[in-house]
Amino acid sequence: PIRHLTEERIAQYEAARIGEVSPYTVCNELSVLRHALHLARKWGYLERVPAMEFPKKPEGRKRYLTEEELTRLLEACATSRNPYLLAIVVLTVNTGMRKREILTMTWEPWI
Repeated sequence: PIRHLTEERIAQYEAARIGEVSPYTVCNELSVLRHALHLARKWGYLERVPAMEFPKKPEGRKRYLTEEELTRLLEACATSRNPYLLAIVVLTVNTGMRKREILTMTWEPWI
């Protein structure tokens, strides 16, 4: 039962999961649990939400295309049926723009 969840039990769960999955996954699972506990308190099932400490999330992964990978990507884009794909990929590679930034771009002529 949710009322039997204590800081100690949550910490035991965290320690067990850390050996099975990444710290990032454990943080996500604990976030969902914390949200559920807050809802339980809001709905009157709990008087207080147990404190939780989250493991430190690792820094995001940085990976860059090799020259060979980039060449193959651009060649594939050039032969694509989509006439805009090559331009979009070249823009993305050179600016680091994300998908949403590319898709929401608008043309504003200079006056």
